[in-house]
Amino acid sequence: MSGLASYEIDGRIATITMDDGKVNALSIEMLKELHGLFDRAEREQAVVILTGREKYLSAGFDLNVFAAYAAFGDLALDRPVTALTLKPRLARMATATEPTPPAAPVTATGPLLALSP
Repeated sequence: MSGLASYEIDGRIATITMDDGKVNALSIEMLKELHGLFDRAEREQAVVILTGREKYLSAGFDLNVFAAYAAFGDLALDRPVTALTLKPRLARMATATEPTPPAAPVTATGPLLALSP
């Protein structure tokens, strides 16, 4: 891991914190790291809270990746950009049917995803 995100677990609640020292742009490196941390949370059957460093969740996708992709296509990356998106993973987590202990006194099923600035 490159240190762009951290992982802490307390019981079955995992907190993934993005911190690139700036505004947490979703670069290829950040996306790879997030996937690795989400993989870990899935192995540990943890509820996930995704957050950013103080004041920033994420500025969105890193525009430098678009420039490299426009110039060189998938050759600029070690895999297609579409393989790095978090959308399918988050959708799968949101529709999981296995009961998961909630992070707050609410009724919840499936892994819970909370986004906090």
